[in-house]
Amino acid sequence: MLDLDNVVTTYGSIEALKGITLSVPEGGIVSLIGANGAGKSTTLMTVSGVQTPVGGEIRFRGELISGLKPHEIAARGIAHVPEGRRIFPRLSVREHLEMGAFLRSASSDDWERVFTLFPVLKERLGQPGGTLSGGEQQMLAIGRALMARPALILLDEPSLGLAPILVSKIFRMIREINREGLAVLLVEQNAKAALSLSSRAYVLETGRIVASGPSADLLNDPAVQEAYLGVKRRGGAAA
Repeated sequence: MLDLDNVVTTYGSIEALKGITLSVPEGGIVSLIGANGAGKSTTLMTVSGVQTPVGGEIRFRGELISGLKPHEIAARGIAHVPEGRRIFPRLSVREHLEMGAFLRSASSDDWERVFTLFPVLKERLGQPGGTLSGGEQQMLAIGRALMARPALILLDEPSLGLAPILVSKIFRMIREINREGLAVLLVEQNAKAALSLSSRAYVLETGRIVASGPSADLLNDPAVQEAYLGVKRRGGAAA
């Protein structure tokens, strides 16, 4: 579905992405893990058009999209839930969801889909987004993206700042969204949760892919365990 081939993205003279190659299959969940500053958010922003790559190609369902504007990429079926949720404090929940469908007219099925996944949003329709809890804001950010009826959703740190019980709920919702056929490219600091949820994963370090493979394999890889899962090695083996 999504293919990045040797993609380079810069901030001025600094290369944030140094020729990364990755793919997301139709209907799959792929996670991208790595330390802060590795380039994970830049990868998602490059896919969604917020950042323009200076090298390589990005294709979505075989069509070249690198260099297109964000609204053009959104119209092709890619929705981006950014880090920090980016909720507009004064806009109501209803206005946020309507904004998610700005490229088309939302149907009753679209509203029902969001309310089925996140019933609390139906209860908060007239409430300003800025007054929601952190977990509710994350639900709203995902719901807003779903209103675009995308084929691929880019999720950037959906568990950031949330209590453990809400983190579990958000990951269950991601799994449910995927069961409906929506492909997911997930950036997540909680590497164990991300690897447990996804079928394939990539490890990003300072703008380069340094490891990739089935998520289960990376979850059991001693080097990945030590670097990202907090597992210390004893005598050369992971403890």
